[in-house]
Amino acid sequence: MKIQRDSFIFYRSFYESISLLPDKDKLEILEAILEYSLNGQEKEINSDIAKALFIAFKPQIKANNQKYLNGLKGGRKSDKKETKSKPNTNQNETKKEPNQNQTKTKTKPNVNDNVNVNDNVNVNVNSKKKKETFFDYEKRAFIITDEDKNLLIKKYPELNIDSELEDMAIWLIDNKKKRRKGNLSFINNWLKKSNEKVQATKVNEVPWY
Repeated sequence: MKIQRDSFIFYRSFYESISLLPDKDKLEILEAILEYSLNGQEKEINSDIAKALFIAFKPQIKANNQKYLNGLKGGRKSDKKETKSKPNTNQNETKKEPNQNQTKTKTKPNVNDNVNVNDNVNVNVNSKKKKETFFDYEKRAFIITDEDKNLLIKKYPELNIDSELEDMAIWLIDNKKKRRKGNLSFINNWLKKSNEKVQATKVNEVPWY
């Protein structure tokens, strides 16, 4: 549906949801909204979070675009057929003149771009925005969010997190039948044991004098 608009409605619910995203995802979702609202074209979105938000916003934007197009065409056409009274052709009777005082109500084109659209389409997308950390058995690698990884680095500064993740991946692949999820809880328990070993090694070290 190609269109060319000069303006569109941007809802507060859009703003509040987008404000929770990282800066790079904010730019991507905003460009997608602008392209679809002004030109009716869908822009490719790489970020999963931004894509989830756009899917939630799309029905509302599409409804606004359709109302805008209806306004350009003069609004919706009425389904009611107009009934016309036929003139009386009986020559022995006085001809009945058509009632000129009848007024027809014409539908004015709806050119108001600020259409009152139900804002209740605000879908709860918070559940889609949260990406979980897990082990992808097909890719044979962990899918870990930056937030979770930074948290682990701060909690276990003496451990090489990347190296530990490689060891975990090997263990999960070797024990595939157990089908562990490899989620954040699994990673934390593994790192906790590794950290305990490091601390125990420090205690057992004999200082040189």
